[in-house]
Amino acid sequence: MYESEMLNAKRVLVFSPHPDDAEIIAGGYLYRKATEEKKDVKLIVVTDGSKG
Repeated sequence: MYESEMLNAKRVLVFSPHPDDAEIIAGGYLYRKATEEKKDVKLIVVTDGSKG
């Protein structure tokens, strides 16, 4: 996907290896995308966090 296509995308999908990683690393960016730009933001956590 080209950068210009990403800028016009209606959705943001983030994969995170641990709970809260996406929020810590990109929380402000994701918040802005969801609130100001009205993007559909989804976070997928690939572990249950039981190992830290």
